[in-house]
Amino acid sequence: MTVEHIITIDKKTVLDEVKKSSAYIGSKLTTDKDPAAYSRVSLIEANDEQLERFWCEACSEAVASLSHWQTSAGDHSVGDNAGRSTPFTVTLALPSNWNDALGGNLDEAVAGYLTNQVLARWLMLTDRPDVEGHGALAAASLNQARRLVLERKRPDRRDRFPKIDGGIVVVADDRYWHDELEWRDDDAWLE
Repeated sequence: MTVEHIITIDKKTVLDEVKKSSAYIGSKLTTDKDPAAYSRVSLIEANDEQLERFWCEACSEAVASLSHWQTSAGDHSVGDNAGRSTPFTVTLALPSNWNDALGGNLDEAVAGYLTNQVLARWLMLTDRPDVEGHGALAAASLNQARRLVLERKRPDRRDRFPKIDGGIVVVADDRYWHDELEWRDDDAWLE
């Protein structure tokens, strides 16, 4: 038996976060020696086509990483989705004892992976020293997502005594209540 979990991540939210992070990195790199760092590193509207390609590549890698549990995935190809704000969608079939309380954390881990992977790909073109850090953050987020998929609920505690006809079997002093409603002594054979 399986439980279905759907991961849906808004593309616009992720790309806005990438743009904010790239603007922050660009502002920190701007110095007297490099006054054009902000305009070089921060994402502007002219880079949306390149950003779209990075988004699709990151989505494909996330889908491939979760493919063991995947039952369906949205189309994340460059040609069909260019210019549209289609969300990242993956449907996972997880075991029935999967800890579904971690569903939000799983969604956040995949969103963190997509954000850092797109940012790392952009920084590969503009600012190579920061690529390693964001690549490591992306890998850590993906490992976190894989760990969350493997989390299980604690087993439910079973009753210590089996139930018979709606009643509970009582055990005391080596005697037990039998179906015929009389006490039986387990040590009677010793007499």
